[in-house]
Amino acid sequence: RKHEKPLHLATNNNLSACYGTLSNVVSELVGLLMGEEGAEVEGNVNTEDLKNLMDVTLNLRSTLSGRSRHGSNKLARESLDSINVEGGPMLIVLTDEAKALGDLSASQGNNEFWTSDVLYSHLNMLKKFVTFAGSIGDILNEAGARLWVNAFFFRVRAMLSELDAATDEATVLSLEQHVNVTVHPSNNLTGSISYTAFRGSKKIAVPFLTTPAFELRRNKDASTLFVNVPKSFDVPLEDFLPETAEGMYACAKALNKSVVRGALTNENRWMFVIVKVEGDGATYHTSSRINLFGYPNPVEEVIEKNACDLVAGIMAHWVRVPLSRICVNALTKVKICHSDTDIDDSDCFVYDT
Repeated sequence: RKHEKPLHLATNNNLSACYGTLSNVVSELVGLLMGEEGAEVEGNVNTEDLKNLMDVTLNLRSTLSGRSRHGSNKLARESLDSINVEGGPMLIVLTDEAKALGDLSASQGNNEFWTSDVLYSHLNMLKKFVTFAGSIGDILNEAGARLWVNAFFFRVRAMLSELDAATDEATVLSLEQHVNVTVHPSNNLTGSISYTAFRGSKKIAVPFLTTPAFELRRNKDASTLFVNVPKSFDVPLEDFLPETAEGMYACAKALNKSVVRGALTNENRWMFVIVKVEGDGATYHTSSRINLFGYPNPVEEVIEKNACDLVAGIMAHWVRVPLSRICVNALTKVKICHSDTDIDDSDCFVYDT
């Protein structure tokens, strides 16, 4: 078995110094390219060279982050191994179904304040208002990321309002849900999830506002959606998948559910997650990143509205929103997808084979 060679402190310091220097150079070049008025000035900087330099800088940041997180990643994997939780086939996005879901998402909840357009405008406001980590970075910390996630839950709540009016159901949002559950006779598992959307009849949803405890029997019949936000933002989002899977597994065991759905996000990147309990363990499946930002050129970063509608649509669909008029192979399907069931042909995902 090969052992990774320890990183010499001097080497690490040199790499960090290089990263800091390159970041400053990129910022200076972006300033030259955009000019004092914020408009691109032709001839100042070669945009292709700038893009290549940004790629090198981002790769260096990933290298440093990966090395700094190696120990904690190993512990996370060992923790999953100890409770028999393993990764399974990835969730693959179906392009046509995803577009249809995004279009449907944009059309829902338009009688509420948090319409699709309001979400889009609000996120653009945050992009110009909340500090970022320089010209090539992301949100600086968890608190900043939560401002973005909050907006998506407000939008989902507006979409759910149409269903609430026709049913006896209600949705409650729980922040920092903690669970402690026995997964094996000699193994207690403690998990934490940043957001839990709890949906059920008003008889159980309303009391959950003041007693958000999974161990209560009445709460086990509700639909749930879990969204996790990393505690650290200097590492790839994928590094937090084991932690998210472990927390969702703990929630599934506490609620006696065989399937739970959720997501991991650092604000502009979303990865959707399904955890399936199997005997004394579980398997988790994740999607690739869904990016909210697009890049028409190396220095222009824009929020893509269709990506926002898709993320909100998946969240609402997963927490039990009627999915109507979604075309699959030219057929119209009308179905309610429950958060505690496996994916089916009403979803915009399939398992990789």
